Amino acid sequence: MSIIISKTRIIGTTPVPVQTWERPSDWLDMPALSQGDEKICYLVKVFEDGENFIRFKVVGDYTVDWGDGTANTNYSSNATAEHEFAWNDAPPSSLTSHGFRQVIVTVTPQSGSTLTGINRQQHPYYATGDTARGGSNSIISVKMAGTGFTNLHQAFYAYTALEEFEYVGTTPNLVTASQVFSQCVMLKKVIQWDISNVTTLSSCFSSCSQLLTLPQLDTSSCTNFASMFQNCSVIDHIPPMNVTSATSLSNTFNACQDLKNNPISDYTGITNFNATFKNTGIKVFEAVLPNATNLYTMFQNCANLEVASLTVPNGQLTNIGYLFSGCNQIKEIKPFDTSAVTEFRYAFGTNRYIRDYGWLNTSSGLNFTGMFSGNRLIDASFIDISSATVVSSLFANCSKLTKLPASFDCTNLTSIDGLFKGCTMLEVTPNLINTGNITNTSLAFYFCSTLKQAPPISGTIANAQQMFQNCYNLEKIPAYDLSGCNSGNETYNFAGACYNLRESLATDNTSRINYNSCALSESKIEEIFDNLGTVSSATVINVSNCPGSAGLTTAQEDIAINKGWTVTN
Repeated sequence: MSIIISKTRIIGTTPVPVQTWERPSDWLDMPALSQGDEKICYLVKVFEDGENFIRFKVVGDYTVDWGDGTANTNYSSNATAEHEFAWNDAPPSSLTSHGFRQVIVTVTPQSGSTLTGINRQQHPYYATGDTARGGSNSIISVKMAGTGFTNLHQAFYAYTALEEFEYVGTTPNLVTASQVFSQCVMLKKVIQWDISNVTTLSSCFSSCSQLLTLPQLDTSSCTNFASMFQNCSVIDHIPPMNVTSATSLSNTFNACQDLKNNPISDYTGITNFNATFKNTGIKVFEAVLPNATNLYTMFQNCANLEVASLTVPNGQLTNIGYLFSGCNQIKEIKPFDTSAVTEFRYAFGTNRYIRDYGWLNTSSGLNFTGMFSGNRLIDASFIDISSATVVSSLFANCSKLTKLPASFDCTNLTSIDGLFKGCTMLEVTPNLINTGNITNTSLAFYFCSTLKQAPPISGTIANAQQMFQNCYNLEKIPAYDLSGCNSGNETYNFAGACYNLRESLATDNTSRINYNSCALSESKIEEIFDNLGTVSSATVINVSNCPGSAGLTTAQEDIAINKGWTVTN
């Protein structure tokens, strides 16, 4: 796929398949089948050292020709067929360069019967005498035909040696094809397969980690595409698909790491895009999503994605959590309406190149956890968290952030943990208003190394671990009520290494606390001792390496000691 960079945007050309698979020339040719036939043919590899077992179940009374000169065997519908192949019974002329011989097993219906399905083995999953417990991992190719099949759910589930599949003719009655090839880790190619009437394709090819080549599949009747290609990690091109009978594409292409193309041109009717293209190789995605409401993790960890153009009607989207999280190469996002979005969690985490997010409307947002975590945005003055209930790590490690709104309404918040953690260029925070419900401030300003002023908080704080640690330029901590910090570690490293901190008015703490390496004088350390709560067991307050540490008198230290504290200076 080529990318053309213009002055205004990046334009992608349509990707074409790169990888292909050629059938080994020394494999036996599969039997010729045509419309009207009713057969299942298995190509089986036979090794000299034994353990050559197969085991399967077919729905409909059936006969098995084992292809090795042994007698045909009749089975009643859904009965288990199993067989061990001997090296000497396989034709010597079928020997391959990989050291195995081959036989072709043929399944046909008994007189008056119709084959309608192939069922997965139930426990035990291996044949009698199969000490290696290989199940059906001697089957390398399947070719079949028949118009009576209705259900192929798990038909070839975990056939770990299967490399090719072909279905000849039409399947007018086939409606269920879920997990047909799930965990067929060696499957390379599907030659042809009519699924025009299939309604369920969930996990059909999931974990076919070597799948390379597919025909164009008629998916127009399908209503369930969940995880259809999940973990097909090497396929780079999937032919066009019709998804207009479905409403969800949850995990459909998730973890198709080499996938470069978007197989779908019409997304009409699809509301749920949960992890649809997560962890794929797509570089450019442009589509109209006329019914989309949920884009949760749709492109998460698409490390090659550079352009995303999503056209969505106004007021429709509600969830964009993790939408572009981990898309480290994304350079352009076409603005789309987010006025009804309530879930912004990690939506733009670790995006490196985009600076302008001013088009976002966050007025309905409830969960902002990590929304811009690791992002390099500079100006977040557009953000509105007035409806928010969760803002944990909203701007964590936004090392370029300098601009924010004048105020944040915290009416619905109980925690601001990690809110500005690692915002190393942030000098002034918004004025936090209506903070009476806030109890958790852990890591809220951790490593805000240029922060000069801390905002007042009126709530009773119960967790303030590392709240201001490494805030090198902070000079004063307001009168926070720390009476909820009373179980031992809630103020651990509260203000350690705040080199310019000259005053802390925090009160009533009874949890160990650090003010080491600050700029506190003797009188300001004494003031901190005065404001401590009384503890029932020895609890450490560390005021070492402060200008006033060495000059503390016994009387000053006794202020803390008489409340049960141990003073480290």
